[in-house]
Amino acid sequence: MGSISDDGQALPTLSPTDIDTTINHEPRIRDLRLAEALGMANPHAIRRLIERHMDALGTFGEVFIS
Repeated sequence: MGSISDDGQALPTLSPTDIDTTINHEPRIRDLRLAEALGMANPHAIRRLIERHMDALGTFGEVFIS
């Protein structure tokens, strides 16, 4: 079952098909897909959020921007 946003809308859930492991067998997910699953009003805003927290995210592994 998916989550419910603050305004009562059902949020799309992430699934294994959202995870791409074709590069070095490392799991990756598209930023905009993650933003959609998080229920962000402006999905493109996730890119600013990622940039702002790049140092912290880097402690979990490489962060790739394409």
